[in-house]
Amino acid sequence: MKNINTILVAIIIILGIKVQAQDQKNAWAFTFGMNAVDTRGSATNTIFDQYFKAKENWNITSGTFLKIDRRIGNSLSAGVGGSMNRIYKYVYKPLTGDIYTANPGNLRFYSLDANVKYSFVKAVGIKWLEPYVRGGGGYTWFGENSYPVAKGEVGFNFWITQTVGINLGTAYNYSFSDRDTPDALAPLKPGYWQHFAGLTIKLGGKDTDKDGIYDKEDNCPDVAGLKEFNGCPDTDGDGIMDSEDGCPTVAGSKEVNGCPDADNDGVADKDDKCPSVFGVKENSGCPLAATNEDNKNQDNSQSVSKEEVALPPTTMTFYKPALYKIDANGAATLDSFIQTAKEAPKAKIKVEGHTDSTGSQNVKLSEERAKHVAKYLEAHGIKGDRIATEGFGDTKPIDSNKTVTGRAKNRRVEIKLEK
Repeated sequence: MKNINTILVAIIIILGIKVQAQDQKNAWAFTFGMNAVDTRGSATNTIFDQYFKAKENWNITSGTFLKIDRRIGNSLSAGVGGSMNRIYKYVYKPLTGDIYTANPGNLRFYSLDANVKYSFVKAVGIKWLEPYVRGGGGYTWFGENSYPVAKGEVGFNFWITQTVGINLGTAYNYSFSDRDTPDALAPLKPGYWQHFAGLTIKLGGKDTDKDGIYDKEDNCPDVAGLKEFNGCPDTDGDGIMDSEDGCPTVAGSKEVNGCPDADNDGVADKDDKCPSVFGVKENSGCPLAATNEDNKNQDNSQSVSKEEVALPPTTMTFYKPALYKIDANGAATLDSFIQTAKEAPKAKIKVEGHTDSTGSQNVKLSEERAKHVAKYLEAHGIKGDRIATEGFGDTKPIDSNKTVTGRAKNRRVEIKLEK
């Protein structure tokens, strides 16, 4: 009894340790189930002798166990364990003679230990598979006889859910004994195998909305959400969480605060007076009409030959991979071009789309880029009959597609004024 008290005090000290890197999600794990005891190793001095012969050597009938672990680091746990069984297959060897298997009757087996567990789940990189090792020490009771033991265990947890898993493990217990003579009920050095099969349940973490994200890390703990938004919802699935989405129940785009924009002109449908026609923000999403200044320029141009108009060099807008919409830099470039185009109202406008070599539908993407620029020009007062578009895909690079810088230059639209 004195030995048991000593072990319990040691357990309390271990479980009271505070570690800075402690995992607060599920600090506790309880593992319980059945166990089998195999004493053959103590008789043969060869611990792996007949290791898999369960029918001949294992005591299974009434074996139960409980292990309690507390996480003290990312991969480390401290714990205690206890088990009981009834020994009806006791393999032993007298000082001289053969190996015997005896049925000692109602010989009760008990064990109690403290241990440290190391998990390899992060090293393996598979969430449902957790290999581990344990090491520790304690006491074993075979009937009225008791022995201090050192133990090592190898096992696996197969996680069915985030907190429930199937446990399989096997441990060898090396006993320290000062006995001089062995007998069937109390061998000289009762080293033994113990095999475990059961369930592991992790406790401690709280997940109020049951979205798989613990409340401590969940910015919306009462509403089920997504991991990428720290537990907050995205009802319409458009990649914008509801709290930042102007239209949380209808899928939209980031450019218009998560709302639909049917004509892709950067004005949300709910604010767009011309939702099916590409327009400009300054005119509530509708195209700008030709101005009096434009008409005046057109009238004056009748007396000026095309050869006398000084046309600017090619204007370019650039794009991120796979995108065709115009960003803020592209809009500023086009606004400058529009002013120049209005000063040469008789000049035709050629819009050519290009891509880098990384995509699989480059011609289609280049055409979308060219058409989107043409819509932008029309929405800002340039007549559509002046504009021609064409997509060249990746066939006309202006730099190497082997470098990041080169590909960035090749993702472009070229806008040209032609006489």
